[in-house]
Amino acid sequence: MKSIVLFRGSFDPVNIGHMMMALSALNLLKAERVIFIPSCNSIDKLDGLERIKMLKLAFRDFNVDKSKFMISPVEIKKEIHEPLDTIRYFKKKYSEMKLLYLLGQDEISSLSSFKGIEDMKKLVNFIYVSRTGYEANEELIKKYQMKKLDIMNMDIHSKEIRSGYHLYTSRSVIDYIADHQLYFCARLFSMMKPKRYYHSVSVAKTAYEIAIRSKCSLDPLECYQAGLFHDCGKNIPLEEQEALTHEFYSQYEPVEPFALHQFASCVIAKRDFGIDNEEVLSSICYHCTGRRNMSDMEKLIYAADKVEPTREFETKKSRLACYKNLEKGFITTLKEQEKFFLAHHIAYKEHFLSKEMYEQYLGE
Repeated sequence: MKSIVLFRGSFDPVNIGHMMMALSALNLLKAERVIFIPSCNSIDKLDGLERIKMLKLAFRDFNVDKSKFMISPVEIKKEIHEPLDTIRYFKKKYSEMKLLYLLGQDEISSLSSFKGIEDMKKLVNFIYVSRTGYEANEELIKKYQMKKLDIMNMDIHSKEIRSGYHLYTSRSVIDYIADHQLYFCARLFSMMKPKRYYHSVSVAKTAYEIAIRSKCSLDPLECYQAGLFHDCGKNIPLEEQEALTHEFYSQYEPVEPFALHQFASCVIAKRDFGIDNEEVLSSICYHCTGRRNMSDMEKLIYAADKVEPTREFETKKSRLACYKNLEKGFITTLKEQEKFFLAHHIAYKEHFLSKEMYEQYLGE
């Protein structure tokens, strides 16, 4: 008997783990198709139509076979709240097919509280995948005759995307979140002037492109994250920037006003958004002054900030150089920047961090 996988969830937003679960289920279970079923709207979830748009973007990015991957808005349109009602709907629609209900190991313990769970057991076969930090409830697994889908465990949670802690979803989904100020980006937008926010989004997209096109070893999604947050402290009062710098980075004082925000942004990204990726944080911390012995991500974010296409000065030459080779592009960016500063009589080596960067990388 042919089978269909029912994959019900909030998908708020869809993440890489969801997509890998679905692809694995389709192939390992030899199913005809996987149907994603976003759960009905509620006050704690993004509107269902937005979630469906992001699912479609993820499908496009993963280049899935549209005849094998479908999205059903049945719970959103019909305001269905109970899984049993959803299963009955699909059993009626696909009466000649076996229904496989896909869920994560973290959901197993809640199965017994589902309304009509005994009827669900008669209508579907339960398939589960393991999740880090959750013990398998062997009693329920046996009771509901559940089968485990053996795939690589991806410890990814949508709530961590919503908070900005990480961005492990597809590129187009992250673009959609940033462009429409959803989830944590709504908070970022409220902290910045609009022009500063749009600059940050452009830096994030440029950083991602540099990571991909230059074929460096950096995670492009982490580069995107660093780009989004690099100026999150730029528009807070200067006194607050000074206070944060003095509290956490006093070793670099005195700091010129134009550079204070790099330290403030690093503190805010860690303190207010919970980001703990040290590579991401350090690339935020030195994106303005630079420093000696910069890491690859520090170089990438430093360059992306200077070469993103919405800048009011010419950036194409340096940007294309970064796309070809990160190291050479970074040096090109420094040279073009130095040329600009000299032409406009701008002091650019006032802080010792900047002075040491130029001395090391341009041999000055």
